[in-house]
Amino acid sequence: MPEGPSIVLLHEEAMRFRHRTVRRVEGDSRQDIRRMVGRRVLDVRSWGKHFLLAFSGFSLRVHLMMFGSCRIDEPKDRPPRLALHFDKGSLYFYACSVCASSKGRSTRPTTGGAT
Repeated sequence: MPEGPSIVLLHEEAMRFRHRTVRRVEGDSRQDIRRMVGRRVLDVRSWGKHFLLAFSGFSLRVHLMMFGSCRIDEPKDRPPRLALHFDKGSLYFYACSVCASSKGRSTRPTTGGAT
């Protein structure tokens, strides 16, 4: 099970995507993940077991739940819940809850089993 310290490490490693533009997205999330294409990551944050990416007008919150995982530049051999591709590097999230929020509102998170 992912714990707070692993999220802190993910935050530190993912800081290289701060101020980078999302070039392509993929995944089976029910959220409107296409809205991130062409958007610049304004900030990368973590809070407890939550990983957050701030964009202009909205934020993306990822919770790794019981069996979730994240990889940077090294995809697994199965489809991700969400993958964000940049000019130099990619973020891959598996078996997690993905939730987008804008201006203080959040959409219902999507969850998945151990994928």
